[in-house]
Amino acid sequence: MIARHPMVVPALALAVLASCSDTGTGPSPDQFILSTDQPSYTAGYIGGSGARRQYSFTLVARFTNNAESTVYLSRCTPDSPHPIFGVSTVAGTEDAAYNGPWGCAGHNRHIAVRAGQTRIDTLLLTGPLGFSGGLPLGTLSGPMRLAYEVQSCQGDGVCPIVGAGASNVFTVAVQP
Repeated sequence: MIARHPMVVPALALAVLASCSDTGTGPSPDQFILSTDQPSYTAGYIGGSGARRQYSFTLVARFTNNAESTVYLSRCTPDSPHPIFGVSTVAGTEDAAYNGPWGCAGHNRHIAVRAGQTRIDTLLLTGPLGFSGGLPLGTLSGPMRLAYEVQSCQGDGVCPIVGAGASNVFTVAVQP
């Protein structure tokens, strides 16, 4: 099993990655649209007590491939129903509590999204996914982004399309 770190990094690192130049050999990041079904969400209480309370919300993501070729969304195992995703805060000062680690098996059966096709995924986001000293890791509310790993080939991480796969900004509020 290959251990993967959370694929979404703070906003500053995303900006650095997006500034990398395209070699002209594949699709450009602006040919893809990842959008959420709502501009804001309310995370509802699902369990735990005190500082160890956990929350969740459902987000519907739409990924549209406007390129002239098929692209591939990385998935954890060959039969995972949805792509690997990450959640980051827009400010980038703290990780999002909904951004979990991925421990994935290496494979080359990723989700194909053909030219002109839109893929819709319903994702249950839960957080916080960890605690340190009894305190939650990551922020539960505020402006955030969703991201997918987009590749130009079926290889396992060998052909990423740098800067592709970041969603619109959405806001999360926590239900008291």
